[in-house]
This record gives sequence, structure tokens and C-alpha cells, in this order.
Amino acid sequence: MNQESTPKKDAQALKGKTGLRRLLNATGYSLKGFKAAYANEAAFREEILLVLCIDPSCLIPRLACA
Repeated sequence: MNQESTPKKDAQALKGKTGLRRLLNATGYSLKGFKAAYANEAAFREEILLVLCIDPSCLIPRLACA
């Protein structure tokens, strides 16, 4: 039997990038997911429209006023 294939080594092989690269990859995946949902899901488009109509202030960046 092959003793080199341990669960720890298998887990390390599946791990992706770390740090900033991991954050950038995750952001890209999320944006692709939003794009796919917007393109394929009518309910998602309706909810986006609803939020923009009910709370247009969500488009304005809020600054902390001290």
C-alpha cells in the first residue's frame, strides 16, 4: 500500500492560495455568482430592484460623522 497518501497531505494539496490572493479569488467568485444570479434568476432581479426603490441611500457611501 502507498503510505504517502495521508489525510494531512491530501488536505494540504486541496488548499488554495492564502492571504490577499485568497481574498481576491473569493471576491471574484462572489461577483461571478451575483452575475449568474442576475442573469438567470428573475426573483433575484426583482429583489435588487425592490431594494433600490425602497432604499436609494444604499447607493450612497456612508461616512462616519463624529
